[in-house]
Amino acid sequence: MITESGADMLINVRASLDKIEGFENESFQPEEIQLYLNKSQFRLLDDLINKNFQQGSLRYEWIRPFQSSTQIGVTWLVGENFTAVSFPGNMYYLVSALAGVTVSSANYSSGGTSKDCLDIISDPQSIANPHSVTEQLDIIETGKVSDQETNAFYGENYRNPRGELIGQGVRLWRGEKFIINSVTFDYISSPTNIDVSSSTATVWPVSANEKIVDYTVEYMRLTIQDPAYQANVNDFNIRTQNA
Repeated sequence: MITESGADMLINVRASLDKIEGFENESFQPEEIQLYLNKSQFRLLDDLINKNFQQGSLRYEWIRPFQSSTQIGVTWLVGENFTAVSFPGNMYYLVSALAGVTVSSANYSSGGTSKDCLDIISDPQSIANPHSVTEQLDIIETGKVSDQETNAFYGENYRNPRGELIGQGVRLWRGEKFIINSVTFDYISSPTNIDVSSSTATVWPVSANEKIVDYTVEYMRLTIQDPAYQANVNDFNIRTQNA
């Protein structure tokens, strides 16, 4: 049986427990199994992000449906030194952030912004001699970005543009000689909930669905206190490491 949908996953979980637990799975309602399936899909996603994100084409294919990129425009008013942008609503894990930066320089050359950002921008809505470049956005959690931004942003002491984590987004800072006009978030999106009553295929590939079923059976065996649980988990971990 190919494990494509939530309904398929429910059948596979029950079948696995029937073989091992002597039909003890009948005490679990479909809603309970659905709860464990959804916990397991996030466990798999965490494993892919934290351990196996760069390992093998198969695991790359598992996580590829959740890789997303969103560009958000930034508007500055005269006199503003900072503004904020919100993370995408479906973001689960931030991979990286890029800033679209505009500088003003009549002497701009291919040497890049580090040496050519020399002109002060007084009006962010009207920039003379604008030149744009994409830079990595450094996101900082220390709460000291404001103090650090009192130094020169560009020139010989060049740094990447900076942001500071706040709630559900990032606070952006600007100096006299640059404007961040957009932020692009590359991220892993949250998977939709698995519905065991649905026959619609999940976003996960079939092989990943089977791994989620394995994780679910592992969780449920712990719940019903299988005496051989720990030995089976150790064996499962060994097989996973060698996969």
